[in-house]
Amino acid sequence: MKGCVFCKIVSGEIPTRRVYENDDVLVFPDIYPVAPVHRNLHIDRSGFRLILNTNADGGQEVFHAHMHMLGGEPIGRLRCRH
Repeated sequence: MKGCVFCKIVSGEIPTRRVYENDDVLVFPDIYPVAPVHRNLHIDRSGFRLILNTNADGGQEVFHAHMHMLGGEPIGRLRCRH
């Protein structure tokens, strides 16, 4: 994808702190975190939320499969519109 921020991060064109990496996965901090401990490997003690946005109506902005890991404070319940 031309101009894809994730492609630029993977290639090293955009530098980032690589929290975890193997042949299939790259974990890096979000540029605009929405939780105090966004993608920190130590949040499993108090709980966390994984978010997978799908397509534009689902809030996806970068069109590669990716998840956001949020924690570090009580996230709260999801509110559904009825």
